[in-house]
Amino acid sequence: MNEYLIHEWQVPLVPHYAGLSPAKARELGPMLLDLKTPAEVDAVASRSAARAEVAPPETPARPANANATRQAPPKSEVMPESEVMIVENRSREEDFWWETLNDPQVRQTLGNLNESDMRALTAAFCQLGDATRSQLLAPLGLSLYQAAVLLGTCYRTLGRAGFGQIFGKPGSAGAVGAFAAKLKAKGINSRTDVRSMGRAVEGVLATMPRPAGARAAGLEARANQRPGQRAMAAQ
Repeated sequence: MNEYLIHEWQVPLVPHYAGLSPAKARELGPMLLDLKTPAEVDAVASRSAARAEVAPPETPARPANANATRQAPPKSEVMPESEVMIVENRSREEDFWWETLNDPQVRQTLGNLNESDMRALTAAFCQLGDATRSQLLAPLGLSLYQAAVLLGTCYRTLGRAGFGQIFGKPGSAGAVGAFAAKLKAKGINSRTDVRSMGRAVEGVLATMPRPAGARAAGLEARANQRPGQRAMAAQ
């Protein structure tokens, strides 16, 4: 599906794309680009889910011991349908970010990510707060790849705890707004290349106060490390 995630206006739609089943996403193909608002994506996902619900279930072959009494599985082993949907949507959003982080330019800009780094970043990106999506990503008009570099640089600099306090749920709307304003002042937009993006983000973060719990090491110390030494997951 990432082959159709090519425009900056699609970044805020990523959580809504997660509501589309893989079969529906394949069916839409390039027509996915015609869905330009969260409401349009959600409507398609809802109609697709409704059709799936009314489809007649396959009738299994009657077993030889069909008359035998079957025990229902314990209630504790049955996941409610709403929870199943949440898990599936989260999994698809993880797929979007994982594929994006696998882009060669993104990986190189963020310091040649290893698998542990990518797992940590993917988990953090799937927990972005509303303020991050509405006040940072959407106004700057970033592509998914630019967003990954911006957020990945923030995570690398602030650490897991600091990143979550500012950009996670619920996050800090004030800090996000101030951060976005400084990036805009530096001219960051959809035309900024990913390498320049990383440098600009580090420069802006260096001028902002660190939240309680953020990584103590400064940017100066981190700049002296080789890319492979930059640990993201362990805080």
